[in-house]
Amino acid sequence: MTLEGKAAVVIGGTGGIGVEICKKLLSSGISKLAILDVNELPPEAIANITSCNPTAEFVSARCDITNKSNLEDVIRSQVMEKFGYIDLLVNSAGTVDERDPGRLIAINLDDLIYKRTGVKCITICPGITDTTLLSKFFAGEDLLFPWMGSIATEVKKNYQSQSPSAVGECIVKAVSEGDNGSVWIVNGGLSYKLDISANQFVMPSSTEISE
Repeated sequence: MTLEGKAAVVIGGTGGIGVEICKKLLSSGISKLAILDVNELPPEAIANITSCNPTAEFVSARCDITNKSNLEDVIRSQVMEKFGYIDLLVNSAGTVDERDPGRLIAINLDDLIYKRTGVKCITICPGITDTTLLSKFFAGEDLLFPWMGSIATEVKKNYQSQSPSAVGECIVKAVSEGDNGSVWIVNGGLSYKLDISANQFVMPSSTEISE
């Protein structure tokens, strides 16, 4: 799938990873881009993003993805009204606020859109990425047990972190080259498609299980 001339919607596009995804999409030829987020993009951030493709049509709208009626209304009235169609939807929304478990589950786990269509669904699994959200986690903010942040910081020392830009590049690569249902890993700045064979998780019949 080529991204040239396509229309894309990025949900959660104001975060560190979300912004880089938007920039990479525009640099790859996207001609219509909509950013939906509960937070509003400041003018300087919009200028930074749109500079990657100044001729592209652009929409930035506030939207709470945990409120499905609000999400549908924004997509219908602000995105479809201007673009007329959507080729690509990227859900980059996320939170680590353990003090509000209902919101945590609604953003990170609940289905966003599920229909029997020809839409290609691809999963991106990023490793440790340098974002404001992760920095708050390591600092123990918004955690039920703030001391977990210091433990996570020690664990982080054993792994190579990556920039949000690396995740954005993986998104573009996965959309352009990935098959429906494929899973992509981006870790330490390197991205690749996960090879999952059909019988990888099936135990051979000859295997004996001891008690």
